[in-house]
Amino acid sequence: MAHTFPHIPLHTTPDQAGKSSAGLYGDVVFDLDRSVSIVVQTLASLGLAEQTLVVVTSDNGPWFQGSPGGLRGRKGGTFEGGMRVPFIARWPGRVPAGLRTDAVAAGVDLLPTFLGIAGVPLPRDRLIDGVDLMPILSADPIEAEPRPIFYYSGDELQAVRLGRFKWQAARRLAYGQLPGLPFFGGFERGPWLFDLERDGDESYDVSAFYPEEFARLSEIVREHKEELARSPRGWQRGRDPDAAPAAGL
Repeated sequence: MAHTFPHIPLHTTPDQAGKSSAGLYGDVVFDLDRSVSIVVQTLASLGLAEQTLVVVTSDNGPWFQGSPGGLRGRKGGTFEGGMRVPFIARWPGRVPAGLRTDAVAAGVDLLPTFLGIAGVPLPRDRLIDGVDLMPILSADPIEAEPRPIFYYSGDELQAVRLGRFKWQAARRLAYGQLPGLPFFGGFERGPWLFDLERDGDESYDVSAFYPEEFARLSEIVREHKEELARSPRGWQRGRDPDAAPAAGL
């Protein structure tokens, strides 16, 4: 169920207008909460709550309004403020209430998670980037091995995270507005290495302190780009002969 809000232009239902102390943006967030509660209550009334995993998340960080929680960047960028989003899972009897985890996950993990719950095997004829999240959402969470998480802006790979470290590609950063001067494009900077455990807002490049981690992530980026060049659509070599042909390809 894909809500367009809180993307601008913002609107709210009349009965929610003025309910928050944060203006129209706050009213819209209240409306989203109300909408989710209606879905959850309906599942309960139909006797489906214990058979349904409900996930509430977002596709990117805040744009004009909303807070990135002290992280660097906003929507449209690959610093954590533009990419790290809330993720709330609810499944009575399967996902313990109040469970919190620092495990790293991504939107591409939802497909293998849902297929695993439904007992549907992953397709064997293509690369699947995500993993099943249920082991880390269970009553006895299993700590997953760190894996590369790739950050894209459009079709441009700009960053990769592996565990606590994150590699950011070189790029031109906007300098801002100077008195009497128009906005201009800024300076080319990077690549950087950030330690997200100690520096969650990506303020300090630590590539000189962790050269092996910097080299390791740089190599992951190189291999990933080569893999995409070989197979842009992610088909596996020796495609599964039992798989049905993909329509339109």
